[in-house]
Amino acid sequence: MNDVLHGYREQINRKNLTPLYSQLEKVILKAINDGVLKEGDILPTELELEHYFQISRTTVRQAMSNLVLGGYLYKVQGKGTYVQKKKMKFDYMQESFNDQVKKNGLTPYSKVIFFEVETVNLDVAEIMKIPADSKVIRLKRIRYSGDEPIALTDAYLRYDKCSFILDYDFEYNSLFETLAKKEESRIVRVRRVLEAVAADENDSRLLKINKGFPMQYFIEEAYSKDDVLIAYGTFKCRGDRNQSIVESKI
Repeated sequence: MNDVLHGYREQINRKNLTPLYSQLEKVILKAINDGVLKEGDILPTELELEHYFQISRTTVRQAMSNLVLGGYLYKVQGKGTYVQKKKMKFDYMQESFNDQVKKNGLTPYSKVIFFEVETVNLDVAEIMKIPADSKVIRLKRIRYSGDEPIALTDAYLRYDKCSFILDYDFEYNSLFETLAKKEESRIVRVRRVLEAVAADENDSRLLKINKGFPMQYFIEEAYSKDDVLIAYGTFKCRGDRNQSIVESKI
């Protein structure tokens, strides 16, 4: 094995009641925090870790799997396990995705995967307080931070207030900035509810993550100055690349 974890072997203590896989997790996290293992570095193989720390392959695999699920490592099939990039500080409760990505020094980009007019379903009609046979504009996008897919958005917009947006390209244009081009659709208030969910098969395919991967799930309602619900939808972020911040005065 290379010398990347040289000096960490003695931190595995078989007399300690802490499970060995948990001890190995702490060793790898300490190496990351110490700067010994940096973003994008490849870790030693399972076999190398097994021999170096004198622990079982099962113990190594459990530790590595836990660190992958926790967002500290990621695997590339046929190549190995790597140190994950640091999470973006992402205050989506207060600011837009584009603004947050720019604050992190990266370029926001969206891939539009669905952008059409459709008849609203009953659940959304009830939430938006519109007739069940109303038309809505549905916009689904993969949101990128630089060249990395970070989030999925699925938005329903009132056709009677927002039909003009059909002439716009939302790969680079901001949805809210576009809605602000007309006063009746300009967003002045947003309500967001945050939940923690596991990635489903669709999330896995579009964001290139494992099924079951931790995600942040926002339900979003955007209102005009007349308190009309203009847009309703969901925003799902990769949990390993985003850090939501909520601050309040006491």
